[in-house]
Amino acid sequence: MIDWGRVPKGSIASIYWPAVAAADVISLARTWGGAAGLSSSDAHTLTLKVEGGVSYLPIPGGAGQNFAGLSTLELPVGIKTGQQFEVLVRRIATRTGKLPPPQPPPPLQSAPSQKGPKAAKPTVTALSEVTPQRAILWRYVVGSFIVRIPVSTGEKMRNSRGNDPGHHEMAPGEPLARQSLGAGAGALHQVLLRAA
Repeated sequence: MIDWGRVPKGSIASIYWPAVAAADVISLARTWGGAAGLSSSDAHTLTLKVEGGVSYLPIPGGAGQNFAGLSTLELPVGIKTGQQFEVLVRRIATRTGKLPPPQPPPPLQSAPSQKGPKAAKPTVTALSEVTPQRAILWRYVVGSFIVRIPVSTGEKMRNSRGNDPGHHEMAPGEPLARQSLGAGAGALHQVLLRAA
């Protein structure tokens, strides 16, 4: 689940998962009815147009618990220095279980107030025969992280980063924002921006 926060509508997100087939994600999203705006640019890269709110990207069952990925966010024209955007990413899983059987009624505490001819005792059917077993589903958050995207000029970024070996010069034509996400909860390695 990706909560886009105040990321401008019309931004384009690309999500590269080398261990996951993009076609499998799109197929699974279609079965859930949530594939609108979702496409693939290659065998392992999903492309999603940001329309605000929340986007759901299903993870196919064979992907495993931990896998690496790279997310690129192309912001539209008009972004200004000093703006900041936050994207909240949550991995949600579903569990199933069975409801416990209902408790039997409490025993009768007092004798009936009217005396009369004894009625035949009704036949008692076991509750499990009367109450069908229903499965319950619930969702829970496996892990989450926030990507903060501060918009700055290239000059300010160079001065603040100094000789950091993780720094990467932005070449003309590169995307406006790039985040490298590690395995599992997705540790943020770098955020690189170029102001318009």
